[in-house]
Parts: sequence; C-alpha cells; structure tokens
Amino acid sequence: MVKLIDLQIIFAGVALLNFLTAPRLRNAKNQKHNIFVSVLVPARNEETRIPALLQSLEKNSHGNTEYLFYDDHSTDGTRAILEEWCHGKNARVIKGSALPSGWLGKNYACFELSKEAQGNILIFIDADVVLSANAIAKTVSRIEQKNLQFLSVFPGQITKSFGELLLVPLMDLLLLSFLPLLFVRITRVRSFLAANGQFMAFRSDAYEQIGTHSAVRHAVVEDMALASIVRQKRMRMETMLGAGEVSCRMYNNLSDAWKGFQKNLFPGFKSLFRFLPLVSVMLIIFLFPLVACLITGNWLYVGIIALHRLLVSASNGGDLRSLWLHPIALAAFAVASFQSWQNSRKGNIQWKDRNVF
Repeated sequence: MVKLIDLQIIFAGVALLNFLTAPRLRNAKNQKHNIFVSVLVPARNEETRIPALLQSLEKNSHGNTEYLFYDDHSTDGTRAILEEWCHGKNARVIKGSALPSGWLGKNYACFELSKEAQGNILIFIDADVVLSANAIAKTVSRIEQKNLQFLSVFPGQITKSFGELLLVPLMDLLLLSFLPLLFVRITRVRSFLAANGQFMAFRSDAYEQIGTHSAVRHAVVEDMALASIVRQKRMRMETMLGAGEVSCRMYNNLSDAWKGFQKNLFPGFKSLFRFLPLVSVMLIIFLFPLVACLITGNWLYVGIIALHRLLVSASNGGDLRSLWLHPIALAAFAVASFQSWQNSRKGNIQWKDRNVF
C-alpha cells in the first residue's frame, strides 16, 4: 500500500527532476539569425500594464522584427499609448472589429493579428509580459537549433500583493510537480503536454497547418488546445521556463487572481474525471501532510513539503515569501477549484467584461 510519505517523495522527485533538467530560455544560445519575426500582442484595457512591455521591446536585440498590436475595443488609453510607441517603427495598431459569434475575445484577437503578420516566426505575447533584450533572439535560436514548430515559455511570475503571493505560485507548483518539462520535447506521449498563452512562438507554416487560432476559437484555455493539436500533428514542440528572460505580473490583487483562477482551473481539464484527481492529489501531497504532522508530530512531512516548494520556486524564479502562505494557499486552491467547476457548469464565467461561456 502506498503511504502518504511515498506520494510526497514521488512528486517532490518530479520537482527535483525539473529543477535539474527543465529547459530554460536563459540557457538557450543567442546566435545571430536574419529570420523575420512577427511579435503579436492582443490588448484590451492595458494602459497600466503595456508600457512595461513596450519599454522592453525597445531593447530587442533581434533586429528583423515587426510588431503588431490588436486594440480589442479598449475604453482606456491603451490605443493612444500603442500608436505613440509605433510611430517611426516597423509596428502598427490594428483596430478591433466586432467579436463574431462562437469566438472568445483573445482567440479572435490573435487570429486577426496572424492575418496581418508577415514573419516566418510568429510570437504571441500577452500585454502584461516583459522581455529581456535577448528573449526574442534566444527564442529564434532555440527554434532553429532544435528544429521546432512550436515553442512556449512559462514566464517568471512577479508577485507583489498578498493575493498574488497566495495564488500565483500555485501555477508553477502544479506544472513542475506533475510534468517533467524535458519530456514535452523528447517524447510524443500526449499526456506530456504543457503550454502557456502568455508566450507562444510558431513557425508560420506550422501555425497555418494546425488551423490557426480559428481551430480553438471557443477554447478558454487556448494555449493547451493549440499545443494538443501540435502534438496530434506530430510536430516538434518544446515548453521552457522563462525566468531571467520573460516575466509577467498577471494580477494586481486577490480579486483579480481569484477570478483568473476560476476562469482557467476547471476549463483547463474539461472533464470532472480529469479535474477531480488533480485536486485530490494536490490536497493529499500538500495539505493533508500538515494535518498528519499535527496528529503524529512527524515533521518529516513538513520538511518534504518545504523542500518541494523550494525546488519549484528556484526552478522559475518564484517568490520564496509564498512558502509561509502554503496552508492558506492550498485551502484557497480547493475553494477556487470548486467554484471554477460550479461556474463552468452554470456557464457563469466573465473575464474583462465579457462572458467566457
């Protein structure tokens, strides 16, 4: 019979394997390429976030680049900020058109951007992402070096408020505890799959072959849906950690983080039969051992959890302050998971003033 501590060691082992072997963009070669790259950024009411991205793009060391921004009916100063930045550059702003029936907003924005793009490599970036000077050049080099059709990067997450520290680190905890990232590239097994829509790069011909964002027009978790098609087409893909090259502050407070988790948690698994085991395992290996420690006085349970969390944080530049919030974070995860399932079942999820379902 498998004991609780055995399960802890197994998943801590996955975290250790990722710490040692996970592909990292910061370690990618930075070779000179003249490949034409299109950087594609959907934006909706991002006036407080997008200036940081624009400042980082100013330093882009890969010269042969065009920048396309999709203003998705912003009601703040987003469009004015973008138009001012684009002046005198190989860059322009595309005015958003009416959202067709059956499409989600971000998916349609990315699709519209892709129709205007001329690059041999298309890099889709969220408006709240910040890049190092060499991030694009290293992405191109990695695609060329490994002959990839698709590359995705999990940014190093910036967390400042209590709500961000509570919930955002759970993303890396989920990713790096269950999936050895190295296997995404070296195997063709469908279960070894991960992608992050905050930073996705495609060869343009591969993007067309998988049907573009049109193939996932209604997918809430479009990154995983696209990655699944890439895998089905038996294309070469890789998922990397981005700390040091790609960073992102996804949310500003607990309310935004809570809404974001409810939007993505259950839809990412589509089925209760897939989702329930994940939530159960998370609680078994990260929350129940704390209860066991109180009952038995065996602090080994807590030590393994602490080591596990340290490995995950060290792997992708996580904020170590989140470790002190671990019990509360896991309890919040359980509640958010239940609400995500409930809201998905009822078709009651909104994001950026739009109905997701």
